[in-house]
Amino acid sequence: MPLATASQILQDYGLEVLLLPLNTLGVPNRTVTQVTITAGAAVIGATTISLTPASAITLRAGNVLSFRAGSEAYRTQVVVLSDHNNISAATTVTIAPLSRAITSGATASFVNGLLPLTGIQTLDLNNQETQVDTTSFLSGPGTETALVRVNRNYSVSGVALAADEALESVIKPVGAFQGNMFNREIYAAATFSDGERIEGVAKVYALNFPANQNEVKKYSFTLAFQGRAFTWTQPYTSFV
Repeated sequence: MPLATASQILQDYGLEVLLLPLNTLGVPNRTVTQVTITAGAAVIGATTISLTPASAITLRAGNVLSFRAGSEAYRTQVVVLSDHNNISAATTVTIAPLSRAITSGATASFVNGLLPLTGIQTLDLNNQETQVDTTSFLSGPGTETALVRVNRNYSVSGVALAADEALESVIKPVGAFQGNMFNREIYAAATFSDGERIEGVAKVYALNFPANQNEVKKYSFTLAFQGRAFTWTQPYTSFV
């Protein structure tokens, strides 16, 4: 079946992935370095912004950044529309039109090497809880339950765009297609339209490419964040 040939399908949310390197024992190294990026001032509707990273980074079209200035109660999402390799000083970057102004000096954290999944269409949280019955007849009528674990799962689907680096070099190999990389841990960052962000070590499960595809090649998979070492960035810092 034919592939979609559009260069980008950019939504008001984003999923970015990074294949974690292995140590000498063949165990994934879960340690990643967060780089602080400082933004220049930008008004609503702006299509460019000046970004200054604390250390050299590479940005890809489709990377999503969540900015907040120290005095602001909210975050602003910035979707990058152009590639920039190894930038280490103030650089003007093309972005999707801003829905909210950005104050000069606002900052965002970024893990260098994150690849955007450019054909993503849906990104839905689907938590699954495991509970056990811990009924104690001394505590009165009824049953009691204890939460054993919660899987922080996201259901992801999209269109397989030609030359989608994240899909071809990360998602497919760890999801099903490459034996030595199958089920290997990745680092993932999901960012939403209000600047909310969750990121951490994750695994790809149930990767599917349905056979009954007529016009474009589509995919779906489950992204499961691992353990407790993940970061949640709230869209707002106060509620008044």
